[in-house]
Amino acid sequence: MPSTSCLRSHAIWKPGSAPGTAKLLPAILIGTILIILAFRSPSFRGSPRDIFGGLIVGPLIAAGWLATGYFGRDDFEPAPIASLTFVAPIGETIQYAMLATGARMSFGTAIVCGVLLGALGSALLSRTYELQGFSRPTQMLRYMAGGTLMGVGGAMALGCSIGQGLTGFSTLSFGSLLAIAGIALGATLALRGPLRLPDLPKS
Repeated sequence: MPSTSCLRSHAIWKPGSAPGTAKLLPAILIGTILIILAFRSPSFRGSPRDIFGGLIVGPLIAAGWLATGYFGRDDFEPAPIASLTFVAPIGETIQYAMLATGARMSFGTAIVCGVLLGALGSALLSRTYELQGFSRPTQMLRYMAGGTLMGVGGAMALGCSIGQGLTGFSTLSFGSLLAIAGIALGATLALRGPLRLPDLPKS
């Protein structure tokens, strides 16, 4: 699970220790650089929806650490501290759906179910809900290949763009830095480099 593996590295903060300047300085510096890079994009500056989304997702990562590390702490049933991640929890959710009798829902399973229900509720309230399918076999094959690469890559990297890119990165884990570099490189090669696939026809 990406969030627990990230804690094996030196994190910025851990329960019981007062965060000093030496620990906060890298976080402040990296955060400032990321904010500057984000707001350099005219499309981002002109999108209140993206800005609002960032302001919501960031505190949710911290809330996940707080929920599992403080509110959900149980000395009789110790559990690893975790936050938002989806690669391992999706498998846990499938297993929970099959063997839920007598089992307690984990934090990861609750996150997956919450995202699905939240997305459904948002689509229904905004009246944007609609059933969609594949218009041609090549489109289906591309999505299947992408899902396979995402699943294998997420398992190998111990997290996806959320688990490593946000949750793991919030601890300044070295493994998360490597994962983010790999995600950025892969995205660049897929969108602009030699691995870029031609666009599928819309009709």
